Amino acid sequence: MTGGGSGGHIIPILAVAHELKQLDTGIEIIYIGQTGDSLGDVPAENESIDRVYTVRAGKFRRYPGEGWKQLLDGETLYKIYGTHAMF
Repeated sequence: MTGGGSGGHIIPILAVAHELKQLDTGIEIIYIGQTGDSLGDVPAENESIDRVYTVRAGKFRRYPGEGWKQLLDGETLYKIYGTHAMF
């Protein structure tokens, strides 16, 4: 499961994970969130989530009229690739 950034995304994920565990106790629930997410510890501490992984992710900026230029956004590339970003 994935989502997050706010309680409005994480709380429904935890509810669905709980229900899935009720339906099948042998199911393994994995949560994937963003590294550094302020609520990233919430899924990790929930008994319905078996494993948690985090990934580095930049914001995909959707500005009208920008087209493919948005994929070359320096801030996004830095957040994804860190110091290895090629500008």
